[in-house]
Amino acid sequence: RRLWLRSFPFHFGLYLIASAGVGLLVIAGVARLAGLDWLGAPVGQAAAWIVAATGSLGLVLALFGAVALLHRRATEPALRAYTTAGDVFNLVFFAAALGTLGAGYVTRPEGSPGALSIVIGLLSWDHSVRVPALLAAGLMSTAALVAYVPLTHMSHFIGKYFTYHAVRWDDAPLGRDPKMSAALAEYLTYRPTWAAAHIRAKGSPTWGEVVTTNPTEEGRR
Repeated sequence: RRLWLRSFPFHFGLYLIASAGVGLLVIAGVARLAGLDWLGAPVGQAAAWIVAATGSLGLVLALFGAVALLHRRATEPALRAYTTAGDVFNLVFFAAALGTLGAGYVTRPEGSPGALSIVIGLLSWDHSVRVPALLAAGLMSTAALVAYVPLTHMSHFIGKYFTYHAVRWDDAPLGRDPKMSAALAEYLTYRPTWAAAHIRAKGSPTWGEVVTTNPTEEGRR
């Protein structure tokens, strides 16, 4: 539970930030296609407010989670044996990038461009947009973080749902589902090539043969 209280805000915050980023791109794209006057309409204002609130909440949660996870790795004896320099660097990178981005956005001078204006400027190649130094540093460090994450195990927060949670949550009984029955029948004809001894892939048995054979007793089903 102590880990969950730190891990959940971190991951959920990243999901909110990603959602806000996609929302900004969509709103900015619509603004470019429909004209900037669209942003002054109630729908445009509401959409911009929702995206801003989502992104702000996500940034706070992710920053808190990164710092909390870093603190736990530094103070929890049970985790020290599993903590590598890469783990520490990754969390420090997240905390530094998100902290700089948040600080730059909050402290930007009056009249400075907001998130939506910056994205619209990027999409339109508008060189007249002037971004304050601290905010620019936050944007660049966050962009570097986005490019860095896919190269590390930290990218698990992107695919873990599809490779773990969706599998566990979709663990339904076969019942009378002809579609699932047909799919399982096909899967059982596949031939694994794993080297693990308990699979006994030598001779290329099918999965159907593997799952009906006792791995501790040759040939016994």
